[in-house]
Amino acid sequence: MTTPRIQTVGAASCRPHPAPRYDVFLSYRHAPADTAAAVKAMAFLESYRPPEFQDARVAQPRRVFRDTEELPVSSALSAAIEEALREARSLLVVCSERTPESAWVDREVRTF
Repeated sequence: MTTPRIQTVGAASCRPHPAPRYDVFLSYRHAPADTAAAVKAMAFLESYRPPEFQDARVAQPRRVFRDTEELPVSSALSAAIEEALREARSLLVVCSERTPESAWVDREVRTF
């Protein structure tokens, strides 16, 4: 098994939003390696500070949505997940060999 990698859904998928609640919606399969990669990505995104010479708006902490509990597969995304997807500026997907097996990741990408 390979180590999960992080895949952004291109810059074209970043949505303009007047006041997004989240800068990033983090989508991942709830398997140990994928979850570990998601936790690391979230920590990095929330703590990263660019060099001082850059725009101060970019230096603000990132607001990242990551669900912390295994969600049951159902025909529709939960209301909280759908709301977070609508209120996110961008989507970041943790990809591994088994990511295609996750109905939730597929639905989150399609919904975004």
